[in-house]
Amino acid sequence: EAPYAVLRACALRGNPVTLLTYHTIGADDEDFDAWTVLRRRDFLDQVERLRRDYDIVSLDDALSRAESARPRVVLTFDDGHTGWHDHLLPIVEREALPVTLYVATGHVQSGVPYWFDAVVNAVQTTEPLTLDAGDAGLGRITLNRERGEANWLRISALLEAMKAQQPALRDALAARIAAAATTSRRPRFRALAPLAVAQVRELAQSRWVTIGSHSHGHQL
Repeated sequence: EAPYAVLRACALRGNPVTLLTYHTIGADDEDFDAWTVLRRRDFLDQVERLRRDYDIVSLDDALSRAESARPRVVLTFDDGHTGWHDHLLPIVEREALPVTLYVATGHVQSGVPYWFDAVVNAVQTTEPLTLDAGDAGLGRITLNRERGEANWLRISALLEAMKAQQPALRDALAARIAAAATTSRRPRFRALAPLAVAQVRELAQSRWVTIGSHSHGHQL
């Protein structure tokens, strides 16, 4: 019922609440293999389905001890991508939808995507892409032979293996992957990019948005 979202139940101050964790929202016509990006129409469909059975509440409301006649759910987003400003904010305002946004401030401050986003951006190619991932213990891997979930699972395995490396080795491998991915990029894939500081301020001004910290450097 909720693809591309990580669903987990937890108890906040003894008051059970469901948390849904997302990363970013993309346009309906974008062409990508990345579970971190959810198309706008799919997100709206999830919101509609959730509202049938849940009250979508802010994190502050979830932390309160107030009684609720229906189950409650909190929608959270990690990292700080431009999709929050371009696609999520208009939805939040139109739908009166409370969300909590956890911003990793380092890439917002620098304007440079983190290594994992750089890798995801690089591998969104129209042709199969073979990479030497020996430094991450994966040997040679080929991506984009097929599209969809199977392809993303290969990309995800690469990212998870890279997370286990020392930062210097991991960053060097990310740079080599970006350099190797020289085949045609998907024309309808919008590269993952960090919010600008002004966009974070605009998001923070919405009555439906709560801003939280997702660390500065996002080392993992």
